[in-house]
Amino acid sequence: SMASDFADAPLAPLPALLPTLAPAWQRLGQPGTWWSGAERLALAHEARAARDCALCAQRKQALSPYSIDQDHVATRELPTAAVDAVHRITSDTGRLTVRFYREAVAAGLLPEQVVELTGVVALVTLGDTLARACGATPLPLPRAVAGKPSRVRLAGARVDDAWVPMVHPDAAEGQLALMYQGSKSLTGIVFNVMRALSAVPEESFGFFSPFLVSYQMVGELPDE
Repeated sequence: SMASDFADAPLAPLPALLPTLAPAWQRLGQPGTWWSGAERLALAHEARAARDCALCAQRKQALSPYSIDQDHVATRELPTAAVDAVHRITSDTGRLTVRFYREAVAAGLLPEQVVELTGVVALVTLGDTLARACGATPLPLPRAVAGKPSRVRLAGARVDDAWVPMVHPDAAEGQLALMYQGSKSLTGIVFNVMRALSAVPEESFGFFSPFLVSYQMVGELPDE
């Protein structure tokens, strides 16, 4: 169980956090909406690799990341465009522009694939940051589960306020609508970062379930 991963750590996570993080973490190895389980795990591995990537470090030091005319090496599971996107999102988020997104799509990634890989990067970052903060070793990634991604495109997702398609709060249905309502009841708004993953609702649920518990955005901080 995930609790055993923190058993010997100097600090323990909030008790409410692991029950929300554990199922989302297991989903990393399961077929998603636009990527298979093996592909999702490859995305997770690339997110970790990006933190010590020499090419990413070289680009980050350059005046423009586009001045370094090299690509990351594609893996058997992932196309070069996906590897590059994960590394850029992980290592140089502050300089992402619409050019980054348009080039990823022009290279063959579907908009929803960009959304899903962003969700994978976000979850891996959350889990790894938690482990580091508690003094635990990095959480082991799950095994890949066979199967194909569902490739179900959400009818209510539209391009309006952002580069990627998103679901407007007025058009949200089902669990996505409940999540939006929860955000609005807690803070008075629906977070744009929550909307950013809404074209692939499973990624929004998977990330924000543990995120909302760990971030403690409202109310007094617990003593534990």
